[in-house]
Amino acid sequence: MLGLNRYKVAVSESDSGWKSEYEKIASEIREATSHIEVQIEHIGSTSVPGLAAKPIVDVGILLCDCADFQSLEAALSSIGLIYRGDKGTEGGHLFIRESAPEVRTHHIHVYFKGAPEWGRYLTFRDRLRASTELREEYGALKRKLAEKYEDDRFAYTAGKTEFVQRVLEGS
Repeated sequence: MLGLNRYKVAVSESDSGWKSEYEKIASEIREATSHIEVQIEHIGSTSVPGLAAKPIVDVGILLCDCADFQSLEAALSSIGLIYRGDKGTEGGHLFIRESAPEVRTHHIHVYFKGAPEWGRYLTFRDRLRASTELREEYGALKRKLAEKYEDDRFAYTAGKTEFVQRVLEGS
């Protein structure tokens, strides 16, 4: 099942349906933004086959010209995505899709060309895809943190920081 209350932390076993959910929303985004130069990527844990994840599909959008942001915002709103503001290095400009109030199914992170966070998202994803050992280690960490911090998303995220840094540094 896709979706999680925004205040809760729960980790599900990998689900092959996450890829098709990404493809579905990416297609909607491509159609709505066909007049804007963007790059769209499946990011986050649901983009890594075999990795346990919160059941929320993360999509990354790289906006090639920051002057197009208002047009992008209008396009994403036209397909039912809700703008939640600029989260800076913690998620870029965030748009969400909900299946019910406060139950998020999709997080769409928008970055401007040149943002270092974009490269980090892709590097982290690709390194996890390439390493069974890293996937298993990260999945175990996520399960442990979700159990410990089921009502505290900030603590859950903070608990992953050291692992993420280690993977990004390539060690």
